[in-house]
Amino acid sequence: MLIYVIFQFAHTNFRGHCYKLFKPLFSTNIGKVTFVNRVVEEWNKLPVDVVSCDTVLNFKMKLDGYLRFGRGLI
Repeated sequence: MLIYVIFQFAHTNFRGHCYKLFKPLFSTNIGKVTFVNRVVEEWNKLPVDVVSCDTVLNFKMKLDGYLRFGRGLI
């Protein structure tokens, strides 16, 4: 049985939250624009209060607030 791991936790935590994900390196252009690379980069940019929520509903509300006001989308 082969299990493919899409996301891996980063082993170092220099700054930011403790749930940072490892971004794999790709040598081809196709690998650089994959879903994993785009999602990992955005996840690692999130602030601590958004990532460390207790519930999914709380996470959704804080993520929505961060995307609207924190990144200047509105």
